[in-house]
Amino acid sequence: MAVTTTVGRWGNAMALRIPQALCDEMNLNVGDALEVSVEAGVLVIRRPDERYTLSGRMASWNGKGAPFPETDWGAPEGREAW
Repeated sequence: MAVTTTVGRWGNAMALRIPQALCDEMNLNVGDALEVSVEAGVLVIRRPDERYTLSGRMASWNGKGAPFPETDWGAPEGREAW
């Protein structure tokens, strides 16, 4: 789907309104992160690569094999509460 929109101003920056039809097609919501770049003179807007976010990594974790074993620091000393 292609639509025509205009560049506006948001404070000292330029702003681009994304029509609701495109937001619905991409399932975008207010506050979602987007990656913006220029490729061969074309403005490209896409969702960031989720593989390297904490939420993306946790979603792919199967719950097995912690990266490091639990460490025994010994008995409490002083006023430590374990």
